[in-house]
Amino acid sequence: MDTNHETIYHKALFAYTEKMPCKTIEVNGKPYLRRYFKKQHEDGSQEWLHQFLSADGERHIHSHPWAAVSTILCGGYTEEYEFTLRPGKQQITLRTGDKNVITPDRLHRIIEVHGHCWTHMLVSAERLDTWHFINEAGEKEIMQTSKPDWWRHELTRNGIEAKINLMFRVQGELLEHYQNGSILKV
Repeated sequence: MDTNHETIYHKALFAYTEKMPCKTIEVNGKPYLRRYFKKQHEDGSQEWLHQFLSADGERHIHSHPWAAVSTILCGGYTEEYEFTLRPGKQQITLRTGDKNVITPDRLHRIIEVHGHCWTHMLVSAERLDTWHFINEAGEKEIMQTSKPDWWRHELTRNGIEAKINLMFRVQGELLEHYQNGSILKV
């Protein structure tokens, strides 16, 4: 897909997700991924949209607590992966239209994001209680799985931006009152 079409798809997806519950996942204090909740099916499976903001970087390879099929909507990524029962790292680059099958026994990390990368995820209802990172020494760092209704407790991207704008406006008003002496200086 050429860059112009990718930009159009990115802008359309950005607008489409504005009012969806959104969870920003950070790595080392920096935004890595925005996860948008699209819908839940009667069988408990869910649809999410992911907007990749950066690669996993030097973060360790990790598992997932569920099975999913991910379809690249625009952009792409290169991932490093291996299976717990078949050690040995491999790489694959996925582009617009490609599908990626994710299972709990498939360890991976995104090593490079290509362009504006968005994916559609169909995530199974069955989830393990934990997932894990594997460090350089091969040790597992166990993580708790998010609850299936994680999205009920998240703001929309629009709501997050409104909350941030309100915080900055209140801080600005407080600073203004402080500077003109209407708030006691300690």
